[in-house]
This record gives sequence, C-alpha cells and structure tokens, in this order.
Amino acid sequence: MEKTLKVASSSLDPLTNSTRSGMIAIGVCGTISLFSAVSSFLFFTYRILYWPGLSSQAPARRQVFMLIYNLFIADIIQASSFVISFWWISQNKLIGPSLVCDTQGVLIQIGDVASGLWALAIAIHTFFSIVKQKTVSHRTFVILLVILWAIIMILATVGPIRAKDNFFAPAGAWCWVSEEYHAERLYLHYIWIFISEIGSVILYTSTLCHLYFLINTGTPRPFGPHLARSYSRNAKACSASRTIVMRCSCHMVMYIFAYLGLTLPLAAGRAMAMVNREPSIEFFIAAGTLIACSGFVDVVLYVGTRNLLATNCVTRESIDMGNGNGTQPLVEGSKNRCSSNTSSGMMMEEANDHKYESCESMLLSVNTEVVSVTLRDSHEGNFNRISWPI
Repeated sequence: MEKTLKVASSSLDPLTNSTRSGMIAIGVCGTISLFSAVSSFLFFTYRILYWPGLSSQAPARRQVFMLIYNLFIADIIQASSFVISFWWISQNKLIGPSLVCDTQGVLIQIGDVASGLWALAIAIHTFFSIVKQKTVSHRTFVILLVILWAIIMILATVGPIRAKDNFFAPAGAWCWVSEEYHAERLYLHYIWIFISEIGSVILYTSTLCHLYFLINTGTPRPFGPHLARSYSRNAKACSASRTIVMRCSCHMVMYIFAYLGLTLPLAAGRAMAMVNREPSIEFFIAAGTLIACSGFVDVVLYVGTRNLLATNCVTRESIDMGNGNGTQPLVEGSKNRCSSNTSSGMMMEEANDHKYESCESMLLSVNTEVVSVTLRDSHEGNFNRISWPI
C-alpha cells in the first residue's frame, strides 16, 4: 500500500503572480548558466580526450585546470536544479514532499555546497602556489579530488537518509530542506557556504597582499655608472612584470566580489530566517536569481580571463630587476628546455599546451607544466607578447 505524505504547509497552490514571475527569472538564469557550464565542460573534456599532446600530460597535471573542470560540474548540477522551476510554472503550483521537489532539493544541496567548496579549493591552490610556492603531487591531488566529492555527497545524502520522507519541502520559490530541519540547514549546508566565502576572501586577500609586497619592494635601482644601460632595460622588464601582477590582482578581486555577490544574499536571508527574522519571498526570489547566475559568471571569470601576457612565476626574481650586481631578470617555470631567440636574445620554452585556463594558471606555472619563459638581457630590451588562442 502506497504511503501518502502530508503536503507541507509551505506549498503554493496555485502560484501567486509575483512567485510565478520570480520563477521565470530563476529558470531563465538557470538555463543560461546550464548552457554555459555544459558548453565549457564539454569543450574541456574534448581537450583532455582528443587534443594531441594534451590528453596524456598537460591537462591531467595542470591542477588549476582540473579544479575549474570540477567547478563546472558543480555549476551544471546547481543550474539544473533551477531549471526545474519551469516544471512548477507549467503545473502552476509548488508542492512537496514529491518526487520533483525531492529532486530539486537534492540538486540544490549538492550544487550549492559543491560550487562553494570547489571555489574555495581554487583559492587554496592559488594561495599555496603563489605565496608558498608549493603544490602537491599528481597522485595526492587526485586523491584530494575524490575526497572532496565524497564529502559533498555525504553532506547531500545524510539528511534525507535520516529524515526519510519529508526532508525536502517548498522553501520560497523552490524546494529545499524543510523549515522543520533548522539544524540540518546549518551544518549540512550554510556552514560550508560561509566557510567557502570567508576562506576565499582570506586566501585571495593574502595572495593580493603578497603580490603587492613583491611589487612595492621590487623597484629596480642603478648602483653605478656601469649599470646605466641595463637599468633602462630592467625598468621596462619590471614595469611589464608589475602590469601582469596588477591584471591578475584585478581578476582575483573580481573572483572575490563575484562569489560573495552571488551567494551572500541568499545565505544571509536563510540565516535571518533561522533567528525568526525571515525576509519576504520577493527577497528570496531576487537572491535565488543571483545564485542561479553562478554557472554563467564562473564561465566568464575562469575561462574568459586566461588569455594574458605569458610571463610566469610571480616571484621576487620576476619583479626585483635591479639588485646592484647586474642580475638578469629571470622568469621561468618548473622545467627549462629553452630555445634561443636570435633577434632579441630572449630564451623561451613552450610546453605541450599553449594555453592558460585562468589568471591563476599564468601565476602558478612555477610548479606546473604550462609555459616556461626565461628573460635574458638584450640590446633592445624588448618583451615578446605571447597570446595563446583557444
């Protein structure tokens, strides 16, 4: 005999005009994010599987690439949950518990937590690679990826398993954890969102401070007449390095504000609801529309910022051009298999893949097989710009 579940008091039947309009906005934004994330995911998959020279080495070992790849998977799951809004619109109601309601709730639970934790993972990797100049081995990195996905799945399934039938119910303009489970909302969802937000801000801010410290303490200075000629060349090199750092710093600031702007309103609204100061449904609709844009924004930020000037390894050596002993500016990656440039005396090595997947990839190449560039003194003191078309 089939068990009949009691309809949650938060169900809407029929939908109000404002809720219906809000669901349309959420569904449209979710569809755009889904299309963007799926397109990027498929293209990255194509690169791994079919591009010569990439499937065996570069993508598998480029850790930032793989972190962004997993972030797109999280964005696909999250965006799919908001596309379900069109189902509720077609039915002119939002009711739960039900199969569709449970499906939407599970997808939101997985997608929100996963996107936050993968964004945090990118921030952690950026911090350790740039500030600490350290990365883990490929084997350890893969194990950490599996562990992180296992944590995400445990957080998404432990609640429904314990509550059995009525864990998910209408919560505003979509289905999510029922308001009866305040504690589960906190420790299975929002505590991880807040950790991701706070952690990302701290890590990116620390990385920015490190980069600005390198800039402010790396000004070239001539220490004698015999260095007059090289000073001009080194000043140009230092200026180019500073330009790179400033551009990447701007993108890091964009990552911070984009993530906070998209996730903080909804998280704050739910937190207010837990202390009996629940905002209006219009607030949740607006906040839901923002978070439904996450997939599209991630694609724009993490894919659209990778075509940058390819001077790698933001370290003291790449910014401090004049230390009084005629040291040549050096910017290099983890492996040096260089070939000469006959006209300018510039030495450069290009690894298997001529592409940066993000601003971080450019900065992190000190420990990955991306591109290795060695700058030597030349008579002209010119810099070659390297652009990697996709």
